[in-house]
Amino acid sequence: MLAAARAVATDYFVDAGAGSDGNNGLAPASAFRTIGRAVSNAAPGDVVRVGPGRYRETVIPPTSGTEALPITIRGEPAGGGEAIVSGAEPSASLAWTRLATNEIGLPPHLALTNVFKAVLTGWTNLPELVFLRDGTNRVRLPKAREPDWVVTTPWRHHENWWLAEGGTVTRLWDATDDVPGSYPDVQAGSLRVVNGVTNPALAGAVLWATDGRQGHDTYRRVILDHVPATGGVRVATANYGFSTNTKYHVEGVGVLLDREGEWLCTSNPAAIYFWPPGGVHPTNLAVEIARRPVGINLRHRSWIRIESLAIEGVNALYSGYTGSDAAVWIANWNLPSTGLAFDGVRIRDCGAGVYVYANGALASISNMTWTGCDIGPCDGTGFMTVHEGGPASPGIRSLRIEGCRFHDLGFRAAVDQGIGLVFSAPHRLLFRSNVVCDVMQNGVQVAGAPAALSAFVGNVFERCALGAADSAGLKIWADGTTASDLLVLGNLFRDTMGWTYGASVINWWETSRGRRAGFGAYVDIVKSGTAGVDSVVLHRNVAVSNGYAGLYVVHSRDVAVCNNLCAGNPFGIVLDGQVGRMPDLNTSNRVFNNLIPSSYGAVTVFADAGISVRAPTSAIGRLSIDRNFYQPSGTGAVAMRHHYNWDNEPNSWRHLLYTNVTQIRTSTIWEATGAQAAPSAPLFAWREGGWPVLPLNSPAVDAGTVPVAATAMMARVGAALGVDLGDGVPQNGAWDAGPEEVRPAPFDIRAIAGGTMEWRSVPGARYAVESQAAFSTGGWSHVVYVDATGTTASAAAAGAESNVYLRVRLHGPSP
Repeated sequence: MLAAARAVATDYFVDAGAGSDGNNGLAPASAFRTIGRAVSNAAPGDVVRVGPGRYRETVIPPTSGTEALPITIRGEPAGGGEAIVSGAEPSASLAWTRLATNEIGLPPHLALTNVFKAVLTGWTNLPELVFLRDGTNRVRLPKAREPDWVVTTPWRHHENWWLAEGGTVTRLWDATDDVPGSYPDVQAGSLRVVNGVTNPALAGAVLWATDGRQGHDTYRRVILDHVPATGGVRVATANYGFSTNTKYHVEGVGVLLDREGEWLCTSNPAAIYFWPPGGVHPTNLAVEIARRPVGINLRHRSWIRIESLAIEGVNALYSGYTGSDAAVWIANWNLPSTGLAFDGVRIRDCGAGVYVYANGALASISNMTWTGCDIGPCDGTGFMTVHEGGPASPGIRSLRIEGCRFHDLGFRAAVDQGIGLVFSAPHRLLFRSNVVCDVMQNGVQVAGAPAALSAFVGNVFERCALGAADSAGLKIWADGTTASDLLVLGNLFRDTMGWTYGASVINWWETSRGRRAGFGAYVDIVKSGTAGVDSVVLHRNVAVSNGYAGLYVVHSRDVAVCNNLCAGNPFGIVLDGQVGRMPDLNTSNRVFNNLIPSSYGAVTVFADAGISVRAPTSAIGRLSIDRNFYQPSGTGAVAMRHHYNWDNEPNSWRHLLYTNVTQIRTSTIWEATGAQAAPSAPLFAWREGGWPVLPLNSPAVDAGTVPVAATAMMARVGAALGVDLGDGVPQNGAWDAGPEEVRPAPFDIRAIAGGTMEWRSVPGARYAVESQAAFSTGGWSHVVYVDATGTTASAAAAGAESNVYLRVRLHGPSP
């Protein structure tokens, strides 16, 4: 019956250029013009084949497929062209006129004829995104703003915004121009004087401003009223409020429009004002103006596959967590969805990427997959799941995201935190082999996970927290509620800086030492609700060159940190406040089998450390730290920094520095079997891509213990996800410390050329090169030992031209 059903499945063809919705769509020559017309005909098993072109529509399939017969919507590129679902309208579709009068309060020095106006008749939503297409390049055109702004340091996103003079939770004031030349290519100004106008009208404009505490949040607030004489504006409440440390800019009203490429909109009447680049008439420019807030709407649909489509120009409604806009929008209410699949989908230049909402008490969304997709840039989140229903009835379950790239996210977010991806109470989430990079705040945030059974495996998190402090590549946050069975395994966390002006001024996160407030992974206010089950296990991860700490665990319980490598961070692993702020539900936090080299310059009270921990002497027994490998190097590095007061007590900053593992063992109950490598010891090496390799002669080889917490969670989570997450078996019967169990596999001879033979090697291994005149199983003569320093080794193949047989074998570790 299945074969018969597939035999009658239909292909429908769509052609944006030559098609017509009056055709039957059954052949390329009779293709439909719109995807919507094709999906209105599609039945289970059918394939909608979308040819290259730009489809200016919201796609809403009216029916679902089945598990055996999904409905497929497939982009079919040809000749370099893409199949693009666009939420935008071209500038050529609008009727433009040059301004004759200054009807929107433009700067008096601006020639009115530079600006064009088009009435947006019939537009429900005003555009928030405008792009110029120049061949294959796409340039975001800025909404009229001050100060005009450039990013001069990639990890200082708002370095060149104006600096406020003060503020409260609802008000910000700035009456004095910043010093001319304070910011590269940015003119001076304030809320009192804008573009030479001493009484600018900023009511109705949008204020973008960092919080005055440390720059953790960036607020987008409409200005309710403005008193230019005092340089003050009033907005809705901002959680942490504004102060002299606040950086800000304003946008969206006439007095701010003073450069080519800038634009703004008015609501009454609905119109767009635009100074086109080069003075070219907008009709003659390939400008895309975002209009529709949804690209593909799959609400209440099941068993639909979206393949190789691009989605772009979907408008931002700044709805945040309410999720009324997204390139892909799936917000179920009383009907379930299952079996939605996305492969090779590209989402770019949208307000939000993917929004998924379900209330598990009413209907769930399950068995969704995303593979090989590219998401970004997006103003807000690239991917957001919002769950209701509680742990007994999770609304979103069995979500797999694999081999995707998420980038350039959150820099104009509606919510205050500019997060790249948000997973609310994930249940059976597998996030594997993805790249998350170039994000305003946290790259990925998990918000509560009472019954997670979820894993983040083999991902790269890099260049996050580009405009926020106290942020990470991956943040797990439960605000004191329970979380269990979250496995963070084999990920790379690097180059998350976390710079903000506010933090640097008040020396938050010890910025006077050149540190910043970025972490690789961050576990914050988390505890387990189930006896004997960990909340989070951080296992075999690599955290490199982050602003403050590689792995940061704060106010949390029931967390295991094992077999990780943290290098090039001021602090490798930080355990802060977790004993005083959380009840002791199960066992204490455990930190073991990690490689944590540390290095810095001169000795100060703020020395860099492999581990920084806050635990009073009376409570250190509730925290287990053992079998870690330290390697302090340089005069300003120590093995451990130990704060011996609670974080809510006077003098909580006081601490002791343990320069070596012996001092740790003597002063505490920790590191009974911990070890320390000499500064020159080959503790680990690097290979391509920023991943470490353990040399065979590393002192960390066979120096670890069984990571019971990790193996137990890998078994539970792996069984729930249907994947093998296990570590295998240890080499030589003993685990190594660090993220890699060195396994000197059989090597292959790569080349014999020019009198040299080359083979794949393990760093720190000694190889024996041997020869014999006639091939046999025995009788080999030793020629030379080769000590491998990298992943490739070589030796002169003298005599090879005389039919001398050569072989290479692993001899053991380099002495």
